[in-house]
Amino acid sequence: MSSGARYILASVACFSFVNLLVKHLSHLPFEQLVFWRGFVCLFITYGYLKHLKLHVWGVNKKWLIIRGVVGTLALSFFFYSIQHMPLASAVTIQYLSPVFTVILAGLFFGETVSGRHWLCSLIGFVGVWIIQGFDDRVTAFAATMGVLGALSSALAYNSVRTLKDSDHEWVVMFYFPLIATVISAPVAFSRWIWPQGWDWFWIVVLGVLVQIAQLFLTRGYSREKASAVASVNYAGVLLATIYGVALFNEHLPPATIIGMVVILVSVWLSSSRVFRSEVAVKD
Repeated sequence: MSSGARYILASVACFSFVNLLVKHLSHLPFEQLVFWRGFVCLFITYGYLKHLKLHVWGVNKKWLIIRGVVGTLALSFFFYSIQHMPLASAVTIQYLSPVFTVILAGLFFGETVSGRHWLCSLIGFVGVWIIQGFDDRVTAFAATMGVLGALSSALAYNSVRTLKDSDHEWVVMFYFPLIATVISAPVAFSRWIWPQGWDWFWIVVLGVLVQIAQLFLTRGYSREKASAVASVNYAGVLLATIYGVALFNEHLPPATIIGMVVILVSVWLSSSRVFRSEVAVKD
């Protein structure tokens, strides 16, 4: 396994626990969790940038802002889907992002993508349709939010690769919580619910874990082509399934399991060695 893939795998482990905490804190509005996530991470990244004596505003401000905006959208869509459908289903739909990552890399970032990746995208959508159509707990709106989250995440991952030659990874990570805090604050305060007791502890843990996961994620995507490491992401589906069944009693009907398998097969095919051999970077 390459160093980039190892970093992505480590980020998956951290994000899986973050997903668990978001589900656990479902009594708080999802936009409030986006705000707290950004607020905690903003202080961590700012403090570390000052420790490194780096200019916090970066060089490629256009793509830094784009990364922050699309990352905030991805986080909002994903947190909503976690709170409004079974954890395993929400995470599985989110893991369509590797397929979208490869396709967007071809459309906007100079990588040549084969028609087979488009087929994998179609297969992934069939999996989403199966999950939504045969599980009454998954509404069409929630499924759509999940797909939008995966698409936004794919754009965020590719923007990280665009920034790898211009800005330090901690500068890239600083813009994400900065913009997330600013964008989510007005909506979060419009229906604010104060955290109680252990909620405060779990909010801080959530922010710290996200920061660690983002560091691993940024290093992974800055060291490898998107198509070479995207498949490692779906390892988190197994953890989400275990958490959902063991902690939230989210038993999955057979049709939902079939839909999840269809999505995972599409991701695996999109990022397998055979398919990767057909992806080349344009000069």
